[in-house]
Amino acid sequence: MAENKVYDATWNLLHSVRETNQAIADSWVTVQERNMKLAQSFFTNWMEILKAQADTNRALAEKIVQQSERQREAWQTLAHESVDTYVDLMSSSIDYTRQAVDAADHATRQGLERFESATRQGFDNVEEATRQAQNAVNHAE
Repeated sequence: MAENKVYDATWNLLHSVRETNQAIADSWVTVQERNMKLAQSFFTNWMEILKAQADTNRALAEKIVQQSERQREAWQTLAHESVDTYVDLMSSSIDYTRQAVDAADHATRQGLERFESATRQGFDNVEEATRQAQNAVNHAE
């Protein structure tokens, strides 16, 4: 009879510890899933903001180029041959502006691609860790 009480007490203790560990593991997996969703939301929103900013910068640069071309045309109309040197200077500055815009656009696209790649890799790592944790929980059961 005493052995049965010891056995039952030991069984109850082990069962209680197992249930506690299961609850902790389940909670940890839930927290990881929430963290992953939060990270995905953050990076998705951040990428959208960066893309929107890049589009805004590109539109502004194009507007600047258009305004520079208008200014060049106005100077040509007003000055004709007397300001050929100045027109050449404006043309070269427009070309320089175009080159700078192209370089900035290229650098922005590369940065976005690298950021997206790093973000995807981070998501993959978080998903893999969550899967491994879930597998560990499942195997522990």
